[in-house]
Amino acid sequence: MDLTIERNGGVLTIAVTGPLNAAVSATLVKTLEDTIAESDRAVILDFAGVSFIGNAAIRVVLSTAKYLQKRDSTLILCRLSDPVRKVLRITGFERFLTIHETRTGARAWMESSQPQFEDQAPWPGKTGAVSMGDGASTIASTEGEGSPMRTILKSSSASSLSRNRMVSGTPTG
Repeated sequence: MDLTIERNGGVLTIAVTGPLNAAVSATLVKTLEDTIAESDRAVILDFAGVSFIGNAAIRVVLSTAKYLQKRDSTLILCRLSDPVRKVLRITGFERFLTIHETRTGARAWMESSQPQFEDQAPWPGKTGAVSMGDGASTIASTEGEGSPMRTILKSSSASSLSRNRMVSGTPTG
């Protein structure tokens, strides 16, 4: 797995290349933990170069979406490769995630969907929930010690890293 990370105007964009299987999910978790800043109002994951997504990586994506939603930020997936799009559609997780065809479309959606408050710029210090799509509140979260990001991401990936799962007929780890 290769990652290209850029931050621009409070939007963190991570382009991922290679298979996202159980073996690399821990690396993805660590990267997200170390990279997402409090000032990030959105995280865009560009999956154009992802050839495969396994159960552990799906959990990381869903947990990240939930974590960002709790802090009034959002996760946006863009440029999904055909294998990734197929897995998200078959599993039904496509309904819980914000997905766009292009990075430009993802940024435009994010900018246009930001709530405006009187006497306040969008996002900084805002309160309230941001909808991530129908059913987003059903994405599971966990409780535990440490930072919320570490708690959610570590608990979501730890149990799946030791299992060999099948997604679309291909072993993930």
